[in-house]
Amino acid sequence: RVLGDNPACSSGPPVSLGWEHSPEDVVVSIDEYEELNPYKRSPAELVLPRKMREQICRDGGFSRKDVVRATKYVTLYKKSKKKSNNRIGLDRIDERIEGIKRKGKKLMFPKNKSQKEILKWEEALKGAEICQSSMEKAPSQ
Repeated sequence: RVLGDNPACSSGPPVSLGWEHSPEDVVVSIDEYEELNPYKRSPAELVLPRKMREQICRDGGFSRKDVVRATKYVTLYKKSKKKSNNRIGLDRIDERIEGIKRKGKKLMFPKNKSQKEILKWEEALKGAEICQSSMEKAPSQ
């Protein structure tokens, strides 16, 4: 076992399976392995407590500094992931705001002649509506 980088552990150093090459080939069929290991552990039984993982690291010859470094790496990774996940909804909102801004610019600063004409007609209609409403509000003589 070696110090790992899996952020799934809740606290302390993550441990992983190490890889050491064995010069002898060991071939075992899946059926044979299943016969030799009939007991299947539950997910809860696969969890190693923090103290046990720390002891595994000490027994494996890792320094306290190595363990702290691995623990900090996992903590920073988790914070980064959480920050990224929190941005997911905000990114969608930012995209919608940008779309609204683009549409607003097109309305305010039209580029082609037909858009300019539509804008002029809309301004004329607004002016007529304002004029009509002011006439309705004015006292009759």
